[in-house]
Amino acid sequence: MLSFISNLGVLITEQSIKPVETLVSAVHRVASRDSIERLVEHRSDEDVRRLLSSMLNSTYGVKSVLLSDRYGHSVTIPDLAAKITDNAKDRPWFSNDSSGRDTNFFTPLYKDIRDESAVITISRPMFDFRGDFIGVVGADLNLIALSMPLRSLSHGIPGKAFVIERTGKIILSGDPNDIRNGSVEYDLVRGMTNLNGVVSSELDNDHFYYYVSFTHPDWFVLYQVKKQDVYNIVWNFIQPALVLFFVSLVLINIVWYLLRTSYNTLMLDLFSEITVGRSSGSISYNEIKENIQKTQENYKVVKERSTRDMLTGLLNRGQFDQDLSTLIDSKEPFVLSIIDIDDFKQVNDTYGHVVGDEVLKAVASSGIKLLGDYASIYRYGGEELAVLFKNSEMMSAFSLINAWREFVENKEWREPGLSITFSAGLHRGGYENSHEVISKADSLLYTAKKKGKNMVLMED
Repeated sequence: MLSFISNLGVLITEQSIKPVETLVSAVHRVASRDSIERLVEHRSDEDVRRLLSSMLNSTYGVKSVLLSDRYGHSVTIPDLAAKITDNAKDRPWFSNDSSGRDTNFFTPLYKDIRDESAVITISRPMFDFRGDFIGVVGADLNLIALSMPLRSLSHGIPGKAFVIERTGKIILSGDPNDIRNGSVEYDLVRGMTNLNGVVSSELDNDHFYYYVSFTHPDWFVLYQVKKQDVYNIVWNFIQPALVLFFVSLVLINIVWYLLRTSYNTLMLDLFSEITVGRSSGSISYNEIKENIQKTQENYKVVKERSTRDMLTGLLNRGQFDQDLSTLIDSKEPFVLSIIDIDDFKQVNDTYGHVVGDEVLKAVASSGIKLLGDYASIYRYGGEELAVLFKNSEMMSAFSLINAWREFVENKEWREPGLSITFSAGLHRGGYENSHEVISKADSLLYTAKKKGKNMVLMED
């Protein structure tokens, strides 16, 4: 559509307006101060008159040629016998602007005083070799004749073509009535900010306006089409594409279903052969699903056992080493506590290893209940336990460990005379390596042992 409008603009400017500008330039070259004055005052320069008449007759779309001297006395050709007018200075085409000596001016649409018709004039001021203003030459455009190409336009989308000036007034149209009285909404003109495009008006919900703009003259070529016609053409264009798309989608789904069915059958056969040595004919999908679920559950159990101490249910030494290394690498603050059950060897020697195991399980269970939401508890080795507090303050960690110690101290045991306590050391980890962190917590633990056991010590 835009290429159609662009071609239409070229047709109007290159084939209709350019010849008129050439005529004005030619008259500008042949006219002189003397010839203008003779024509205006005496009408006696026959050579110039014949030349101008010949130029006028050979140029399509020109209504008349205008000549004015510097005083505003003017004459028209071919209307040389008309009364000389003395008010040319008041006409839109009269200009003595020296900056435009090499430029043709296009007037806005105005009313011709001779026949009351709408007209646009292309004019140019003239200057002598000294640069003095001597007059104006111009040509009135025959807007009806120049509009003829717009009446026979043919395009796939039916519409109406016309040309407007920047004020919105219609200057060329296939309908002669538009040239005198027609205009478009000014909000359309405000929207035409590019070289070409399409706009619509809030006051006209039924039409689109495709446009091409020009700078000399400052005009717009528009093609008005009904929105519904555009929608119908677009729909007729995309409808086959949509049908093709949906047909392709159905075919893709069919192919996907067939591939998926074949894939499932292949996987059933493969899984059956691997797991039970049977073909898909002797094992169902539900059986395979149950086998997969059992395998996943077994994996979880194996993974859990690899990180847990089987006796106490606490995390094991391997998990402790991994978690401590992760904390040190992350540079996050943490508190490490090393715990040792006091006189545990004596418990084993006096009550037996079965009771010793029960003591370990009971101490671990109480620790999980008291500290489980705040820390990770590990069986470090034998009767030694380790606790990691992530992002915890020392006093908070100390209070929790001491509460655990008091709980164990006050617990009543089934075995007569059995009393269990533990000692602990707490160190706040920072930028040391694993060995240094453990050594400092261990040192505090053994200090607690030397001071009488059953106590928790933290670094100052």
